Amino acid sequence: MTEARRRLVTVLAGTLILPIWGVFCLSAASTDAAEHKEARAGVGVTPWIEQAYREMNQGNFDHSVKLFKQALEKDAGNKRARFGLGTVLIQLKRFREAYAVLQKLVAEFPEDYSLKNNLAWLLATATDDSVRNGSEAVRVAQSALLQAPSDYHVWSTLSEAYYVSGEYEKALRAARIALMMSREMRGKPSEIREYREQVMKCSKAVEALSLIE
Repeated sequence: MTEARRRLVTVLAGTLILPIWGVFCLSAASTDAAEHKEARAGVGVTPWIEQAYREMNQGNFDHSVKLFKQALEKDAGNKRARFGLGTVLIQLKRFREAYAVLQKLVAEFPEDYSLKNNLAWLLATATDDSVRNGSEAVRVAQSALLQAPSDYHVWSTLSEAYYVSGEYEKALRAARIALMMSREMRGKPSEIREYREQVMKCSKAVEALSLIE
């Protein structure tokens, strides 16, 4: 058993609690590295990036895209700006553009599970059939989970990936874990409500499938 799988089993057994990071933000290490690189380059794009995230959080998605792109014109490799751009493109349902951004980031930074989580969510939920891919979403989400087994956001993503792949019982199990963890770790009420709805959705799918098998 690999160390990553051992950590996953330990979390499921309830004997290990690992740090939690937001789904739509970089890990502290990743952010620090990006900012140090920016400081060395002397580009000074941080104000644009911070404002872009504020605009995104306020629902001003088009303006957020503009600010992220301005930052990337000055520092094309800036990880935070690229991550933010990919995230806001999902909100705008510009799925192919978002996929191109996130896929490159995952390839460049395979140690960053938050990137994998967002890519998996995109693959599972995109309404564009050219992007949506349930089996690939499962693969990417599983990889993220092995890196961050105590992040309930990733469990929710895995549930959604299983759901769109028609693996409803697995989707239900993952959704229940996401809901349980979010409650135990005092997640946002809105997140807990969403996970409760996800459990209900998966339960209905399992029940409906049992009637026709």
